[in-house]
Amino acid sequence: MELALSHGLRVSLRVNVGQENLRGIGALVDDLKARGFIEKEEARIAEEKELRKTDKKAKTKRGYFHYYFKATNDDTHPEKNITEQAIIDELMQYGFTAEEAIERQSQYSPTANVLRELFRKESYPEFAPGYCGSEQGMMVVDPFGRVYSCWDMVARDDDVVGFADPDMGRFLWNFTKAKWRTRTVDLMKACQLCPYAFICRGGCGSRAKNAYGSSFREYCGEAKEIFGFIASRLAAASVGETAPFVELTLSLAGPLARLTEAERATIMATKSQKEMLEIAKAAGLFLVTEGDAAK
Repeated sequence: MELALSHGLRVSLRVNVGQENLRGIGALVDDLKARGFIEKEEARIAEEKELRKTDKKAKTKRGYFHYYFKATNDDTHPEKNITEQAIIDELMQYGFTAEEAIERQSQYSPTANVLRELFRKESYPEFAPGYCGSEQGMMVVDPFGRVYSCWDMVARDDDVVGFADPDMGRFLWNFTKAKWRTRTVDLMKACQLCPYAFICRGGCGSRAKNAYGSSFREYCGEAKEIFGFIASRLAAASVGETAPFVELTLSLAGPLARLTEAERATIMATKSQKEMLEIAKAAGLFLVTEGDAAK
Protein backbone atom coordinates (compact mmCIF):
# COMPACT_ATOMS: atom_id res chain seq x y z
CA MET A 1 0.00 0.00 0.00
CA GLU A 2 2.82 2.39 0.87
CA LEU A 3 4.48 1.77 -2.49
CA ALA A 4 1.22 2.48 -4.33
CA LEU A 5 0.50 5.63 -2.31
CA SER A 6 4.02 6.97 -2.81
CA HIS A 7 3.45 6.72 -6.58
CA GLY A 8 0.25 8.74 -6.36
CA LEU A 9 -2.19 5.83 -6.63
CA ARG A 10 -5.48 5.83 -4.74
CA VAL A 11 -5.88 3.09 -2.11
CA SER A 12 -9.23 2.21 -0.56
CA LEU A 13 -8.81 -0.58 1.99
CA ARG A 14 -11.94 -2.63 2.63
CA VAL A 15 -11.92 -4.85 5.73
CA ASN A 16 -14.51 -7.64 5.87
CA VAL A 17 -15.66 -8.22 9.44
CA GLY A 18 -17.33 -11.20 11.11
CA GLN A 19 -17.53 -12.65 14.59
CA GLU A 20 -13.97 -13.92 14.35
CA ASN A 21 -12.34 -10.50 13.87
CA LEU A 22 -14.88 -7.95 15.15
CA ARG A 23 -12.86 -7.34 18.33
CA GLY A 24 -9.75 -6.75 16.24
CA ILE A 25 -10.98 -3.52 14.63
CA GLY A 26 -9.22 -1.34 17.20
CA ALA A 27 -5.96 -3.27 16.81
CA LEU A 28 -6.08 -2.76 13.04
CA VAL A 29 -6.65 1.00 13.40
CA ASP A 30 -3.72 1.11 15.84
CA ASP A 31 -1.58 -0.72 13.30
CA LEU A 32 -2.50 1.73 10.52
CA LYS A 33 -1.53 4.57 12.84
CA ALA A 34 1.77 2.88 13.78
CA ARG A 35 2.66 2.42 10.11
CA GLY A 36 2.01 6.11 9.45
CA PHE A 37 -0.88 5.72 7.01
CA ILE A 38 -3.32 7.87 8.96
CA GLU A 39 -0.82 10.61 9.82
CA LYS A 40 0.41 10.80 6.22
CA GLU A 41 -3.17 10.98 4.93
CA GLU A 42 -3.92 13.90 7.26
CA ALA A 43 -0.77 15.63 5.99
CA ARG A 44 -1.80 14.95 2.38
CA ILE A 45 -5.25 16.48 2.97
CA ALA A 46 -3.68 19.58 4.50
CA GLU A 47 -1.23 19.91 1.61
CA GLU A 48 -3.94 19.51 -1.01
CA LYS A 49 -6.13 22.08 0.73
CA GLU A 50 -3.25 24.57 0.55
CA LEU A 51 -2.54 23.75 -3.11
CA ARG A 52 -6.17 24.27 -4.08
CA LYS A 53 -6.15 27.84 -2.88
CA THR A 54 -4.48 28.65 -6.19
CA ASP A 55 -5.53 25.67 -8.31
CA LYS A 56 -8.89 24.00 -7.64
CA LYS A 57 -7.80 20.80 -9.42
CA ALA A 58 -4.40 20.49 -7.77
CA LYS A 59 -3.35 17.09 -6.42
CA THR A 60 -0.54 15.99 -4.15
CA LYS A 61 2.18 13.59 -5.22
CA ARG A 62 0.98 11.11 -2.61
CA GLY A 63 -2.16 9.12 -3.36
CA TYR A 64 -5.44 9.27 -1.43
CA PHE A 65 -5.83 6.68 1.34
CA HIS A 66 -9.09 5.50 2.88
CA TYR A 67 -10.10 2.47 4.94
CA TYR A 68 -13.52 1.14 5.86
CA PHE A 69 -15.31 -1.90 7.28
CA LYS A 70 -18.07 -4.18 5.97
CA ALA A 71 -20.04 -6.83 7.82
CA THR A 72 -19.79 -10.25 6.18
CA ASN A 73 -22.69 -12.61 5.62
CA ASP A 74 -22.22 -16.38 5.43
CA ASP A 75 -25.52 -18.21 5.17
CA THR A 76 -23.82 -21.58 5.58
CA HIS A 77 -22.47 -20.42 8.95
CA PRO A 78 -24.97 -17.86 10.28
CA GLU A 79 -23.37 -18.02 13.72
CA LYS A 80 -20.44 -16.03 12.26
CA ASN A 81 -22.62 -13.20 10.95
CA ILE A 82 -22.70 -9.76 12.52
CA THR A 83 -24.79 -6.67 11.85
CA GLU A 84 -23.53 -3.47 10.25
CA GLN A 85 -24.51 -1.73 13.51
CA ALA A 86 -22.11 -4.01 15.40
CA ILE A 87 -19.24 -2.40 13.49
CA ILE A 88 -20.48 1.09 14.38
CA ASP A 89 -20.70 0.06 18.04
CA GLU A 90 -17.19 -1.41 17.99
CA LEU A 91 -15.72 1.72 16.37
CA MET A 92 -17.41 3.95 18.92
CA GLN A 93 -16.19 1.73 21.76
CA TYR A 94 -12.69 2.13 20.36
CA GLY A 95 -13.06 5.92 20.58
CA PHE A 96 -14.58 7.13 17.33
CA THR A 97 -17.46 9.59 17.49
CA ALA A 98 -20.71 8.49 15.83
CA GLU A 99 -19.92 10.76 12.87
CA GLU A 100 -16.40 9.32 12.51
CA ALA A 101 -17.72 5.76 12.79
CA ILE A 102 -20.26 6.41 10.02
CA GLU A 103 -17.46 7.42 7.65
CA ARG A 104 -15.69 4.08 8.25
CA GLN A 105 -18.72 1.82 7.73
CA SER A 106 -19.46 0.79 4.15
CA GLN A 107 -23.26 0.72 4.48
CA TYR A 108 -23.55 3.91 6.51
CA SER A 109 -21.18 6.31 4.74
CA PRO A 110 -22.87 6.34 1.25
CA THR A 111 -26.26 7.23 2.77
CA ALA A 112 -24.61 9.83 5.00
CA ASN A 113 -22.88 11.45 2.02
CA VAL A 114 -26.14 11.70 0.08
CA LEU A 115 -28.11 13.12 3.02
CA ARG A 116 -25.34 15.57 3.92
CA GLU A 117 -25.38 17.04 0.39
CA LEU A 118 -29.18 17.20 0.42
CA PHE A 119 -29.34 19.04 3.74
CA ARG A 120 -26.74 21.50 2.47
CA LYS A 121 -28.64 21.73 -0.83
CA GLU A 122 -25.47 20.87 -2.72
CA SER A 123 -27.20 18.09 -4.64
CA TYR A 124 -30.63 16.59 -5.27
CA PRO A 125 -31.99 13.06 -4.72
CA GLU A 126 -30.86 10.33 -7.08
CA PHE A 127 -33.79 8.38 -8.40
CA ALA A 128 -31.75 5.34 -9.49
CA PRO A 129 -34.04 2.32 -9.00
CA GLY A 130 -31.29 -0.34 -9.01
CA TYR A 131 -29.54 -1.40 -5.81
CA CYS A 132 -26.03 -1.82 -7.23
CA GLY A 133 -23.99 -2.53 -10.33
CA SER A 134 -25.72 -5.90 -10.72
CA GLU A 135 -28.80 -4.10 -12.02
CA GLN A 136 -26.96 -1.18 -13.57
CA GLY A 137 -24.50 -2.79 -15.97
CA MET A 138 -21.76 -4.57 -14.01
CA MET A 139 -20.49 -7.83 -15.51
CA VAL A 140 -18.23 -10.47 -13.97
CA VAL A 141 -16.45 -12.93 -16.28
CA ASP A 142 -15.08 -16.17 -14.82
CA PRO A 143 -12.01 -18.06 -16.18
CA PHE A 144 -14.29 -20.22 -18.35
CA GLY A 145 -15.92 -17.27 -20.14
CA ARG A 146 -19.20 -17.41 -18.25
CA VAL A 147 -20.66 -14.02 -17.39
CA TYR A 148 -22.57 -13.03 -14.25
CA SER A 149 -24.28 -9.81 -13.16
CA CYS A 150 -23.06 -10.19 -9.58
CA TRP A 151 -19.82 -11.56 -8.12
CA ASP A 152 -21.80 -13.34 -5.41
CA MET A 153 -23.41 -15.42 -8.19
CA VAL A 154 -20.16 -16.72 -9.71
CA ALA A 155 -20.17 -20.53 -10.19
CA ARG A 156 -23.95 -20.72 -9.85
CA ASP A 157 -25.15 -22.22 -13.15
CA ASP A 158 -28.66 -20.80 -12.82
CA ASP A 159 -27.27 -17.26 -12.60
CA VAL A 160 -25.15 -17.19 -15.75
CA VAL A 161 -26.29 -14.22 -17.87
CA GLY A 162 -24.11 -14.89 -20.92
CA PHE A 163 -20.87 -16.15 -22.39
CA ALA A 164 -17.73 -14.58 -23.80
CA ASP A 165 -16.97 -15.84 -27.31
CA PRO A 166 -13.33 -15.02 -28.13
CA ASP A 167 -13.65 -16.28 -31.72
CA MET A 168 -16.50 -13.88 -32.43
CA GLY A 169 -14.98 -11.19 -30.21
CA ARG A 170 -18.27 -10.53 -28.46
CA PHE A 171 -20.52 -11.48 -25.56
CA LEU A 172 -23.59 -13.65 -26.07
CA TRP A 173 -26.43 -12.99 -23.63
CA ASN A 174 -29.35 -15.04 -22.39
CA PHE A 175 -32.70 -14.05 -20.90
CA THR A 176 -31.32 -13.91 -17.35
CA LYS A 177 -29.44 -10.72 -18.24
CA ALA A 178 -32.70 -9.03 -19.19
CA LYS A 179 -34.25 -10.18 -15.91
CA TRP A 180 -31.43 -8.61 -13.88
CA ARG A 181 -31.94 -5.31 -15.70
CA THR A 182 -35.55 -5.30 -14.49
CA ARG A 183 -34.66 -5.99 -10.84
CA THR A 184 -35.57 -2.46 -9.84
CA VAL A 185 -37.34 -1.09 -6.80
CA ASP A 186 -40.27 0.29 -8.81
CA LEU A 187 -41.16 -3.23 -10.01
CA MET A 188 -41.03 -4.90 -6.58
CA LYS A 189 -44.53 -4.86 -5.17
CA ALA A 190 -43.38 -4.84 -1.53
CA CYS A 191 -41.27 -1.74 -2.21
CA GLN A 192 -43.65 0.41 -4.24
CA LEU A 193 -45.17 2.25 -1.26
CA CYS A 194 -42.09 2.10 0.97
CA PRO A 195 -40.66 5.51 2.03
CA TYR A 196 -37.16 3.99 1.95
CA ALA A 197 -37.46 2.87 -1.68
CA PHE A 198 -34.77 5.19 -3.01
CA ILE A 199 -32.53 4.58 -0.01
CA CYS A 200 -32.26 0.78 -0.16
CA ARG A 201 -33.50 0.41 -3.80
CA GLY A 202 -34.80 -3.07 -3.15
CA GLY A 203 -31.68 -4.31 -1.42
CA CYS A 204 -29.16 -6.96 -2.44
CA GLY A 205 -30.30 -9.56 -4.98
CA SER A 206 -27.83 -12.14 -3.73
CA ARG A 207 -29.04 -11.76 -0.14
CA ALA A 208 -32.65 -11.98 -1.35
CA LYS A 209 -31.91 -15.27 -3.09
CA ASN A 210 -30.28 -16.70 0.03
CA ALA A 211 -33.21 -15.56 2.18
CA TYR A 212 -36.18 -16.26 -0.10
CA GLY A 213 -34.88 -18.46 -2.93
CA SER A 214 -35.25 -15.72 -5.52
CA SER A 215 -32.99 -12.81 -6.51
CA PHE A 216 -36.03 -10.90 -7.69
CA ARG A 217 -37.45 -10.32 -4.24
CA GLU A 218 -36.81 -7.34 -1.97
CA TYR A 219 -34.18 -7.53 0.77
CA CYS A 220 -34.53 -4.80 3.38
CA GLY A 221 -31.56 -5.71 5.54
CA GLU A 222 -30.74 -2.89 7.96
CA ALA A 223 -31.79 -0.05 5.63
CA LYS A 224 -34.36 1.47 8.00
CA GLU A 225 -32.09 1.29 11.04
CA ILE A 226 -29.14 2.76 9.12
CA PHE A 227 -31.25 5.63 7.81
CA GLY A 228 -32.63 6.38 11.28
CA PHE A 229 -29.17 6.40 12.86
CA ILE A 230 -27.75 8.75 10.23
CA ALA A 231 -30.66 11.06 9.40
CA SER A 232 -31.36 12.10 13.01
CA ARG A 233 -27.74 13.11 13.56
CA LEU A 234 -27.30 14.93 10.27
CA ALA A 235 -30.61 16.75 10.63
CA ALA A 236 -29.61 17.96 14.09
CA ALA A 237 -26.24 19.14 12.80
CA SER A 238 -27.85 20.87 9.80
CA VAL A 239 -30.23 22.85 12.03
CA GLY A 240 -27.21 24.36 13.75
CA GLU A 241 -25.35 25.07 10.50
CA THR A 242 -28.21 26.40 8.39
CA ALA A 243 -29.44 29.98 8.40
CA PRO A 244 -33.03 30.36 9.68
CA PHE A 245 -34.42 31.45 6.30
CA VAL A 246 -33.27 28.31 4.48
CA GLU A 247 -35.90 25.63 3.98
CA LEU A 248 -34.66 22.55 5.85
CA THR A 249 -36.37 19.69 4.07
CA LEU A 250 -35.48 16.84 1.77
CA SER A 251 -38.99 16.78 0.30
CA LEU A 252 -39.33 17.64 -3.38
CA ALA A 253 -42.99 18.59 -2.97
CA GLY A 254 -42.30 22.26 -2.26
CA PRO A 255 -39.68 22.91 -4.96
CA LEU A 256 -41.58 20.92 -7.61
CA ALA A 257 -44.75 22.84 -6.84
CA ARG A 258 -42.91 26.02 -7.83
CA LEU A 259 -42.19 24.79 -11.35
CA THR A 260 -44.15 26.33 -14.20
CA GLU A 261 -45.85 24.12 -16.79
CA ALA A 262 -43.16 25.14 -19.28
CA GLU A 263 -40.40 24.11 -16.87
CA ARG A 264 -42.10 20.77 -16.20
CA ALA A 265 -42.33 20.10 -19.93
CA THR A 266 -38.67 21.02 -20.40
CA ILE A 267 -37.48 18.68 -17.65
CA MET A 268 -39.47 15.79 -19.12
CA ALA A 269 -38.21 16.37 -22.68
CA THR A 270 -34.69 17.80 -22.49
CA LYS A 271 -31.48 15.75 -22.67
CA SER A 272 -29.38 18.68 -21.50
CA GLN A 273 -28.13 18.33 -17.91
CA LYS A 274 -27.22 22.03 -17.92
CA GLU A 275 -30.79 22.98 -18.78
CA MET A 276 -32.19 20.74 -16.03
CA LEU A 277 -29.65 22.08 -13.53
CA GLU A 278 -30.68 25.68 -14.15
CA ILE A 279 -34.35 24.82 -13.56
CA ALA A 280 -33.44 22.87 -10.39
CA LYS A 281 -31.51 25.86 -9.04
CA ALA A 282 -34.35 28.25 -9.78
CA ALA A 283 -36.82 25.92 -8.03
CA GLY A 284 -34.72 25.95 -4.85
CA LEU A 285 -33.40 22.41 -4.94
CA PHE A 286 -29.96 23.85 -4.25
CA LEU A 287 -28.76 26.42 -1.76
CA VAL A 288 -27.79 29.50 -3.81
CA THR A 289 -25.44 31.89 -2.02
CA GLU A 290 -25.34 35.64 -2.58
CA GLY A 291 -22.14 35.16 -4.57
CA ASP A 292 -23.80 32.61 -6.84
CA ALA A 293 -26.82 34.85 -7.28
CA ALA A 294 -24.56 37.73 -8.32
CA LYS A 295 -23.00 35.55 -11.04
